[in-house]
Amino acid sequence: MMEILGYFFICTTAILGYAVYNLMKKVEHLEDIIEEQDLEYFRQKADIRETIKAMRAIDLREAFEKDDEVGNIFQGLKNIVEGLDVDND
Repeated sequence: MMEILGYFFICTTAILGYAVYNLMKKVEHLEDIIEEQDLEYFRQKADIRETIKAMRAIDLREAFEKDDEVGNIFQGLKNIVEGLDVDND
């Protein structure tokens, strides 16, 4: 009887050990994906901020008038890009 219980506990321990190892590998893989996504997010965030700086520089030169159609479109685009720069870091 003790022999059967010993084999049962050994098999159960081996199965649970494999399950823990398998789950740990899956978690590590997901952590790698999250790191890649974070890097891409920060790259896009930097690109958006550079775009906002460029649009503000264009706007400072008053290259576009607000009262014409091009100026309205430019202002709308500028507002959209600035809306993307929501600081939720």
